[in-house]
Amino acid sequence: MLGIISLVAASISKYGFENLLLAMVMRLSEKGHTKQEVIDTVNKMLISKDLKRKIIRIVEISFKDANAGE
Repeated sequence: MLGIISLVAASISKYGFENLLLAMVMRLSEKGHTKQEVIDTVNKMLISKDLKRKIIRIVEISFKDANAGE
């Protein structure tokens, strides 16, 4: 358990909490989740409303860009 906590703490300090959240959210879209599923996941997170809005905006842009490339 302590090893996992140390790994998470090291990742947060190296990459930043916001970047780790964003990477996790983008991974959901890569795994085939719909835009709405990803947004619902973000809305369930225990993070600030400002951070939720920022991540959702990035998700919407990335899905728009992905659809434009098809």
